[in-house]
Amino acid sequence: MNCIEYQELISGYLDDGLSKKELKVLLFHLEGCQCCKKNLTDLILQKEKLLSLQAIPSGPIPDLNFAQRIIEKITQEDHDPTTKKYSFNLSQFINWLFFPIKNPFYAVVFSFLILIGVLTGVFLENFHTHHEPKKLLSVYELQVKKPLQGAAQLASLEDEKKAIVFHHVASSSIETLANEPCLLKYTAYTASTDHQ
Repeated sequence: MNCIEYQELISGYLDDGLSKKELKVLLFHLEGCQCCKKNLTDLILQKEKLLSLQAIPSGPIPDLNFAQRIIEKITQEDHDPTTKKYSFNLSQFINWLFFPIKNPFYAVVFSFLILIGVLTGVFLENFHTHHEPKKLLSVYELQVKKPLQGAAQLASLEDEKKAIVFHHVASSSIETLANEPCLLKYTAYTASTDHQ
């Protein structure tokens, strides 16, 4: 016989259902097999623990109408308007929001959220200031009319390529800018890649 067949004999031994011949065979095997001996010892200890649990006195047995009374109370609370309903209360929310946090976990979470908000703001500000597509070059202010010397000069082609001037200033002459009072201030922009 192998150990698996002896497991059935061990189970019969625990239930006091072995004949004398089977008991002798089991005891002879247990003298030579440490694995089966340990298994039998563990099972005996478990059986003793279960028997000791039965000795613990149980509590009082509820009366027959106990379940019916519980069901009646539950249905009564469902229909009773005096029971408190959980709804949004602004004053409790403000109290919870602005008064000291009692749980350290919430303090850590809120601190982390504030840190993420500040870092996001700093990052976005730096991103917008350092990655502007156009860069301010100069401001033309023609507040005093200057007398023209000779013929009117046109803007050079190189300046026209680099500068993007709003309205029609890029193609206008200096004489036009000096003579028209509505064209006093202009801003020239160029791409940030052009100015290096």
